Amino acid sequence: MRIVETAVLATRRAALYQPLVITRDGQPRPRQPPEPLLPLDLQVGLAWEWQGTLGQPPEPRHHRYIVANWGRVLVPAGEFEAWRVLVSELTEPTLLAHVERWYAPGIGLVRERSLILGQREGQPFRFALSRALREYGRRPVQDLSCCQRLAARLGEGD
Repeated sequence: MRIVETAVLATRRAALYQPLVITRDGQPRPRQPPEPLLPLDLQVGLAWEWQGTLGQPPEPRHHRYIVANWGRVLVPAGEFEAWRVLVSELTEPTLLAHVERWYAPGIGLVRERSLILGQREGQPFRFALSRALREYGRRPVQDLSCCQRLAARLGEGD
C-alpha cells in the first residue's frame, strides 16, 4: 500500500470538515475556508457547495455535493449500509471532475471513485482513482508517517 496523502478532518457546526491535506512528503495543503465534506444530518437530496482555495500558492476551487441515496456497498472490508455522495468540481472550464463517495455511519469513507479530465500546460489529461476500505480500526496519529514528517517540520521553528 502506498500513502499518497492524508486528510485531516474536524467536526464543527454539525458537519465533518477538511481543513488540511498532508502530502506523502509531509507538506501541508490547507483548504481556506475548511471544506465541509459531510453534514452530520444527512438525507437524500441534501446539497451544498464549497468555494475556497487549496494549497500554497492558493489554487481556487469550487465543489458541489449532493447526497444521492442510502444503500449497500460491498468493499474488501465487508458490506456496509452507507450514504452515497456525489461531488462535482466546478472550478474552471479546463477541469472536469466527478467523484462518488460512500460513507458508512460509525466507519467513515468506505469507497471512493473519481474521474478527472482536464488540461495542464495545454496538454489533456485523464486521472481515474478507485479506492475501497480493506480494514478499519483506530490508529494513533503518531503512527502515520506523513503526520510524523509534518510534526517534525512544525517543530523546526522551536
